[in-house]
Amino acid sequence: MKVCGRNKCCIIKERNHLDFETLGHTVQTLSKKVKGDISLHIHTEEGEIGYGSATPLIAASLIKVPCVYAAVLKSKEGTFELDEETIVSAEQKIGGTGVLFHMPGEVRITNRQLLSLMITVSDNTATNVIIDRIGIPYIQKTMVSAGCDSSWIKRKIIHTDPNTQPLNNIMSARDFNRILMAINQGKNLTEENREFILSSLTGQQINHKLPYLFSDGLPPTVRVAHKTGDDIGMEHNGGMICLNGKTAYVTVMTVKLETNIEGQEYIRKVGKAVYNYLSGYI
Repeated sequence: MKVCGRNKCCIIKERNHLDFETLGHTVQTLSKKVKGDISLHIHTEEGEIGYGSATPLIAASLIKVPCVYAAVLKSKEGTFELDEETIVSAEQKIGGTGVLFHMPGEVRITNRQLLSLMITVSDNTATNVIIDRIGIPYIQKTMVSAGCDSSWIKRKIIHTDPNTQPLNNIMSARDFNRILMAINQGKNLTEENREFILSSLTGQQINHKLPYLFSDGLPPTVRVAHKTGDDIGMEHNGGMICLNGKTAYVTVMTVKLETNIEGQEYIRKVGKAVYNYLSGYI
């Protein structure tokens, strides 16, 4: 596989196709306008488009998806029960995104519900509880087994500026797509557990980036399963867009932005371009 360097676009084709070519040039043009560092990767049945696709950046909340995948894999081994009830103490709660922090006192909740909250509302408290139960080494092993060679999980979620932290969780856009592909292809998953993860991603409540420009009035045959991440000067979104019997894996990561809105608008335009490509409108 050809590796794309930092802020350099490459298009890997399996066959000539005008629409795919146009998508690649559209993404390249959009990417060159961004004032910041980018890791972008798009995978379709016709080929791949990359712009710094193997460049590892601070993962932010994208790291929650491999954590969920690892937890579900561990349940298959019989060492972690998805439907076991656990207690989240007041001391375990942290701020930032999510709902558990705002619930008073102890919270009784199942592991499955924690995993769902990690994806649908990006719950930081739920994430840390799961990381404690699964363990960082197991999550790292899961990423490696999925082919992630530019990603490392080094710590739990901290509700502070990650740009000031000595240790950060990092991922590349290509690696995040590899996690998504492993999930969608059901690698080491039962069909029930595969659908559980995909349903959580499809039920994403934070929809102001990748699907924002094409999400109104979508027919039920269209599936957008995705996860966001963001912080100061940082905007990420990665997911699957399924349309017309075709699937595109799209991950866009941006850091060192002058303004967050610039990253959001960039991701929106990339998402719309991919949707148009799948729809045949390019």
